[in-house]
Amino acid sequence: MLVRLGMKSKPLISVIITNYNYGKYVAKAIKSVLVQTYPNIELIIINDGSTDDSDEVIKKVIRQSLGRDIRYISRENKGVVYTRNEGMELATGEFICYLDADDYFNKSYLSKSYKIAVEYNADVIYPNWHFVGEWLGRPDTNFPEFTPELLQLQKLHVTPASIVRKKSIKNHIFEVEKVAEDWDFFIGLSLDGAKFKLAKDNHINYRIRKGTRGSRNDPKDDTRYFVEILQKYKKIYGDRVINPKRLVKLRHPNLIVRALNKGYVGKVQNSIRSDGVYATTRKVAKKIVLCSRWAWRIFLYARNVKYQKVTRSFDIEKSPNARLAIIIHLY
Repeated sequence: MLVRLGMKSKPLISVIITNYNYGKYVAKAIKSVLVQTYPNIELIIINDGSTDDSDEVIKKVIRQSLGRDIRYISRENKGVVYTRNEGMELATGEFICYLDADDYFNKSYLSKSYKIAVEYNADVIYPNWHFVGEWLGRPDTNFPEFTPELLQLQKLHVTPASIVRKKSIKNHIFEVEKVAEDWDFFIGLSLDGAKFKLAKDNHINYRIRKGTRGSRNDPKDDTRYFVEILQKYKKIYGDRVINPKRLVKLRHPNLIVRALNKGYVGKVQNSIRSDGVYATTRKVAKKIVLCSRWAWRIFLYARNVKYQKVTRSFDIEKSPNARLAIIIHLY
């Protein structure tokens, strides 16, 4: 009951579609696998206890795919980590590849990745990302060539949609429940000798949506989890793993570093040349007030003090026959 989409002249690639409440998108994900130009694919779909119409949508696509044997598993919710490991155990291909049900492949995605795997004898072929969905306008990624340090510093990202030579996985599994189970997994593979190669001209269509784990989490909480992952590997691999403080500084730079990174120094210099020091100072102060929660609170406090001081100077008659209207415009 496993799909074989074409001749077996090339190694089998197992594509595992993981789905949880992606009924709106899962049909496109499945169809993007069925139309691949790569000739030998095993397709496994795992519906992880969805509460929407995912089950009906998936079954409908399977019925419409005449002549295709697709392995479909639908069960109670067990989470993304369990689901990824389940898919890995079920896969029988020489390579495996995950596809989250809200993303999708271009027709030649697997062919391009496999070609690079052969050309460079690589174990993990990771693509660039083309963003689709609710956050359009963001440019496609342009990741650098792989080094373990760049992965650990999150200066490149290896998506689960990368094709991975199964024998290079060895005894590694997905473990981290809170966030970045894929980052943790691929750090482990890289430290254990897997060879990574960028598919520079190949893209995964990566959907940006509100309400995902990444968008719900507090960035500081995420950083704490990232540090825990690095510390775990540092105990095993020592200096081959970066000092976690380097990642913390990148994710939470101080005010001066952020100003330099965003080019604020040059903007201030240009403003002084065009508008003068006084006007520039006012603009900078306004920017600080608007961006800083504490500066805004101080500003509001000072404004309220000013208001109370002015209103105390009025002696208002409170007798029943007094009629008085006062309009105070302070701001």
